Amino acid sequence: MNKTICLLFFLLASTFFLLAGGVENEDVDVAAGWVGMATAATAYWLGAVEIINDIVGGGKELIPLGSFKRNEFKATGGTNVPGR
Repeated sequence: MNKTICLLFFLLASTFFLLAGGVENEDVDVAAGWVGMATAATAYWLGAVEIINDIVGGGKELIPLGSFKRNEFKATGGTNVPGR
């Protein structure tokens, strides 16, 4: 999990909440549209960077997506795998 994916899910949740609030208020609906555009731009950026890093970089991170310093499950490859 990197910072770009966290940003994407935060923007997506914000878009949904604003769209729900936009039923009663048109200004909130317009704000939801702008946040939705930012969500789409983040998703396209994430997809493009993943492809560039995989194909051009050969698996190395050419364009950083932002990583968290602390990873409790680093010994298991970054995920919590029971039994290891």
